[in-house]
Parts: sequence; C-alpha cells; structure tokens
Amino acid sequence: MTTTADSADETQGAEGTRPVPGRSPGRGARIARMCLRSVATLAAVDGLVQAALAGKFISGNYDALDLHGTNSNILTALTIAVLLVSLEDRRLARGRWWPVIGGVALVVAVGAQSSIGWADVLLELHVPLGVTVVAGLIMMAVWSWRAPLVAAQKRPVETHPVQQPDAPDASR
Repeated sequence: MTTTADSADETQGAEGTRPVPGRSPGRGARIARMCLRSVATLAAVDGLVQAALAGKFISGNYDALDLHGTNSNILTALTIAVLLVSLEDRRLARGRWWPVIGGVALVVAVGAQSSIGWADVLLELHVPLGVTVVAGLIMMAVWSWRAPLVAAQKRPVETHPVQQPDAPDASR
C-alpha cells in the first residue's frame, strides 16, 4: 500500500495557490520562484540605476544621457524576463495571477517609456512614467521575496504490514 505524508487534496501551497488533485508543486516550482526573485531583483536594481542616470543627466552631466539610453535596452530586456518568469511561476508554483498582469503592465510601460525617450517627445510624461515603472519594479521584487518558496513535493512512502510473531501459548 502506498501513502503520502500529505495527500494532494490536502496540500497547502504558497500564498494564493490552490490544490490540484494528483499533483503538487515540486522542484520546478521552487526553481521558478527563485528565478522570479533573482530577475525581479535585478530589474528593480537596474530601474534604480536608470533613475540615477536620469538624475545625473538632469543635473547637467550630459554624458549620462548615452548611458541612460543604453540602459533602457537592458531594462526592457529585464522587464520582459520578469514577465516570462512570472508566467512560469504561475504555471509551476501555481502563484498568483497579479504578477503576470503586473509584468504585462511593466513591459507596456517600459516600452512606452523607451519610445518617448528615444523619440524625444512628450518628455513631460517621461519622468512621471519612469517613477511609476521603478515603483512597479520594486513592488514586484518585494512581493517575490515575501511570497514563500513552494515546498518540495513529498515522495510516496512504502508501508508494509508488520507481522507479529506468534504469541506463546499461555495454556502451558
């Protein structure tokens, strides 16, 4: 007879997850959540670097504008990576949907931000949108660290009935 320590119907997953009969999150879910933490943290740090480069440019260091433009490409790639990894986290760890929706919003916002910056139009929207993007990236990173790592799947344990030795005859 095979039993598990926790049946699939009783599995308690990460925050916002639901049990799936016959399947519980395993090693892939932990890796997806750790990747989300790593990529979201990198994106948030790069967003802060982007803000610092913008501040240097605004304060008169015009060489920072080239770095700001180059870093926008890096930030775009990292934001797309956050979206892709949040999709995997949702699929494997059965995480919440809002990080995926937030990832889509961040990709759209960063795309708009880059377009506005490179086209040199509507710059009055560039700074407030940049602040919003950095805030969103930080929120995503903070959530990824607050969400618990998914417990590894417990393996089935084989159980065998214990045979009792014959009891001595008490009538003797």
